Amino acid sequence: LRDGAISMDKWDAYPAARQRLLDAMAERRTPNPVVLSGDVHVALAAAIRRTPDGPAVATEFTATSITSEGDGAEMTRGGEEILRRNADIALYHARRGYCVAEADQRRMAMEFVSLPFVTRTGRSDRILPVRSSHASRSVVSTVPGGGICPQRRRRRRE
Repeated sequence: LRDGAISMDKWDAYPAARQRLLDAMAERRTPNPVVLSGDVHVALAAAIRRTPDGPAVATEFTATSITSEGDGAEMTRGGEEILRRNADIALYHARRGYCVAEADQRRMAMEFVSLPFVTRTGRSDRILPVRSSHASRSVVSTVPGGGICPQRRRRRRE
């Protein structure tokens, strides 16, 4: 938000509660925790740290919206600034789309799928690359102890 304002819909508005949650995960050695988020109209994949210089304790996957605010864009000025300020974000994408998750006891993989447009008929879904706007196929998955790992993905079955 502009001028240092804090959104009440985000963790920034609840630093003490966020810290208690991250401390509890780290103290209990929660294996490979994942935070699922949404309602911010962009797709994100990020490592979550207990302290700015500490190790990642969790992975966050944020799903974008499928129909909100028109077609969206691959990148925004705000997104460029977010990536510049936070190296823990492996994916930022502001087009409309959806996510497909696959999880077992050891890992969770999230496939971020982008729609080039939703304001007209006919489209081609595209699996998003990590930390890039170039077309490629990839997923993001958790790694033990928190954090994210981009993985190459086979071509989706049609």
